[in-house]
Amino acid sequence: MSQIGFLIHPLITLLSLCCANQLHADTFYKWIDQEGVTHYGAQAPAEQATTKVRTSEQSTNDATRGDAALESAKKSAQQQAEAQAQKKQADTKTLNEAELAKQLQQNCEQAQKNIDTLKTNPRVREKDAEGNFKFLAPEEHQKRISETQEYLSGNCGKPTTN
Repeated sequence: MSQIGFLIHPLITLLSLCCANQLHADTFYKWIDQEGVTHYGAQAPAEQATTKVRTSEQSTNDATRGDAALESAKKSAQQQAEAQAQKKQADTKTLNEAELAKQLQQNCEQAQKNIDTLKTNPRVREKDAEGNFKFLAPEEHQKRISETQEYLSGNCGKPTTN
């Protein structure tokens, strides 16, 4: 009986190690989130594209399939990165367009104030290069009115009126 126990004990140990190896050969997943961070886990998130990760217990056939999956994951990650870059570029373009529109609106408001001042005041003074004030000559006054009206009609959608 002790000889059988002596043989059974290593046999049970060997069998349990083989079974344990199969129990630990779970499937693991790899995915890349929106911020470009790579994650690994036993459960794949539903909202992310995932690839199965090859573990050391899997056969070489699985390795070949894993390499194909890895290539697929690389392509997927590259596509996600390109999509994020395009989105960022579009967001930047939209932001720049909004800033330009705001600046144009401010310029139009200032031009409208300038034309109102030029039309209501026959004598307008301005600072020269040295910081001294000088009055605009009548020709220069009329020229400024014309230039401001052209700016308003060309950039602000306001009709020119004389």
